[in-house]
Amino acid sequence: MTKSRCGALAACLTLRKRLTSGICLLLALCALQLLNGCTTGPSYSAMKSSIQPLDPRLGRIYFYRTYNFVGGALRPEMSLNGMPIGKSVNGGFFFTDCAPGSYEFLLHSIAGPIPIGPPTPEFKLSFKLAAGQTIYIRYIPVELPHCELVDPSIGAAKVQGLTYDGAVEDPAKSAKEALEIVAQEEKKRTLTAEETKRALAQFTGQDADAREIFKLQPSSQFSVTQATELLITWKNEHLNALLQRTKTEELRSYVNQIEHTILQATDASEKEKDEAQQLLAGGATNETKHTELARAYRLRIEVLKPILAAIKEEVANRSK
Repeated sequence: MTKSRCGALAACLTLRKRLTSGICLLLALCALQLLNGCTTGPSYSAMKSSIQPLDPRLGRIYFYRTYNFVGGALRPEMSLNGMPIGKSVNGGFFFTDCAPGSYEFLLHSIAGPIPIGPPTPEFKLSFKLAAGQTIYIRYIPVELPHCELVDPSIGAAKVQGLTYDGAVEDPAKSAKEALEIVAQEEKKRTLTAEETKRALAQFTGQDADAREIFKLQPSSQFSVTQATELLITWKNEHLNALLQRTKTEELRSYVNQIEHTILQATDASEKEKDEAQQLLAGGATNETKHTELARAYRLRIEVLKPILAAIKEEVANRSK
C-alpha cells in the first residue's frame, strides 16, 4: 500500500471517529434535554381529588406548559408581583390562590443548558384577578419564550394531561396567605368606611357655613366621588335652610366660590380625560382610573349647577 493510500485511509478513519463522537455527543445532549425537561410530580388525574375547591374570596391562577421537545430543558423561573412562584417545567403545571387585584407576571431571563447564545429576554404579562375567577397562563418555549393568557375552557382541558411540578410552595399555604391579605384589606376598608361616615356626619351637619362643602376637595379623607356624594347629601338636607338664614353678602360669596369650583372641576376633568387618551394611544390598559376621575369631576359640576342657580335666584329675589 502506498503512502498516499495509507494517509487517505488514516484520514477516513479519523473522520469516522470524529463523526461517531459527534453523533454520540448529539445523542447525549438530546438525552440531557429530555432528562432536564422531565417532570417528577404526580399527574393531574392522580392529584385531582386533593385539589381544594377555590375559596370564593380568592382567585386561582394556573401556570402550565404542554410537552415540547424544543426548549424542553429550559426551566425559567416565574414571579408574580415580584414574588417567586415557581419554575416552568416541560409537561408540568402548578397553581396558586391569590387575593383579588392587579398582577404583573414575570418570566425571568434564562440561558439554555449549553450557553451558545444570548439568554432569553424577560417577558411580562399584566392582568386583573377577580374573586372566584380562575386564570390560565401558558408557557411557550419556541422562538422567543413567552407566556399567554388562555381561555379557561382550553386551559382546564390542557392541564388534565400534565404533571404537577415546579411550584415554590404548597397551594394550601398560598391560599392561607392570600386569605390573610383579603382579611387585612377588608379591615382597612371597614376602618376607612367608619372614618368616612364620621367625617360625612360632621360635614353634612353644617347648614349655616357651607364654605367647605363647596370646595373642589372638602377634605383629604374623601375621594372625588365621596366628596360629590357628600355634596348631594348636604344639598338635600341643608340647602333650603342656607337660603333662608344666610345674609345676602354671604350668599354672593358662595356664588363666587361655586363658580370658581366649577371652573376647577372642568379643568380637572379635561386633564384626566387627556391623560386617559394618552395612555390608550400608547397601548396601555390602565386608563380606567383617569376615566373614572374625569366622570366624577363632571358629576360634581352637574350637582353644583342647581345649587348655584338656587342661590342666585335667592339673591335676585332679595334685590327686588
